[in-house]
Amino acid sequence: MSALAMAMLNAPQDAKAMPVIGCVDAAITMNVIATKLSFATVIPCTAAAGTVSVNPVTGAVTSSPICLSTTGSPFRARVKVTGNQGGGPAGTVMVTLSSGATINSGGDNMGITGLALNPGGGTTATFNAKNSATYDIGGTLNVGASQPGGNYSGSFTITAVCL
Repeated sequence: MSALAMAMLNAPQDAKAMPVIGCVDAAITMNVIATKLSFATVIPCTAAAGTVSVNPVTGAVTSSPICLSTTGSPFRARVKVTGNQGGGPAGTVMVTLSSGATINSGGDNMGITGLALNPGGGTTATFNAKNSATYDIGGTLNVGASQPGGNYSGSFTITAVCL
């Protein structure tokens, strides 16, 4: 059985915080840079469940059980968040990532857990609003026992707000 899994980044435009002294929410922009989180083609060699993980720091791909393999090019997502570079007020921008997601192919699905930002190491990170920051995103795809083949896709949420 084979399954293609790819989670696509969803950056909502309406992610705004209550107004506070500091940076300006309207000045924050978010762009996907070149890549979306992809687990490539996953080929389980048994009917047992397994996982495929993309490390957000190194981009390394690991799988368990050992016989679960990937073909193609799995890669971590990359997003750039830009603050008030046009001379707006200083402050701190908090970037928050959902901790998991579900990807679907027809009526079949798989879960993605352990989504993490680099730098940051978890689901939140901060940076000075006068700058920009680029984050790599990784996670773990949970492949079910006897998972049906298909082209799986879905999204996760990342938001940026002024503190």
